[in-house]
Amino acid sequence: MLFQWRGHPAFHEARRVCAANTLGRVLHVETRFHHDFLFGPATSWPWRHSADEAGAGALGDQGVHLFDLLRYALPRQWHVRAAVTGKAWNVRLARSFPVVCETEDFVDVLLTESASGAQARLFASRVDPGRRELTLAIHGTDGSLCITLDPDSGNGQSVLTASGNAVHIEHAGVDINPYPAICQQLSAGTVAVESDVASFDDGLAAQVFVEEVLSLASSAATATRCAAD
Repeated sequence: MLFQWRGHPAFHEARRVCAANTLGRVLHVETRFHHDFLFGPATSWPWRHSADEAGAGALGDQGVHLFDLLRYALPRQWHVRAAVTGKAWNVRLARSFPVVCETEDFVDVLLTESASGAQARLFASRVDPGRRELTLAIHGTDGSLCITLDPDSGNGQSVLTASGNAVHIEHAGVDINPYPAICQQLSAGTVAVESDVASFDDGLAAQVFVEEVLSLASSAATATRCAAD
């Protein structure tokens, strides 16, 4: 599974901080992924707008990465409570040919973790003009951690606030290609229990998440139309 962001040191630190209970009881998590590669009425990837070919839009392009980072930093049972999706354009142009847009361009999801009561919000957009940002913010009873990165370069910063002190860490772009580790594990015939490489189960969890969000968003849209009628 190509959840490459697990390889970034900032998210290693997030996982360590949460495991060490440095932030106390986690109350709320916010994850955001802003990008503009599909800003405007033209598209270079017609297949991304087809529900049959792509399966999902911003959820598949960005949302699954956010969901995986949530589970990576806080490996708990997260449940989707509410979701809304939207499209920037109903029809786009690909080399002057019209493309009917079926998949979502942005998505907003609320999740909860029933055992602890922690809440989470996930937002992804592929149509934010001039904005490219990947964020993970974790807030607890004793502190907070906020990670903000450029998703293209991996550059950014983390701010850890705990015990009354704020620690700022600057992150330079790093190689987060997971394929060497995947190949090494395949060659050895084993998968390390605490590996940073995502497994099939991680991919399945992300796919179930996508299906739940799309189902909820569709039900909400149907209810809205019925109320309007």
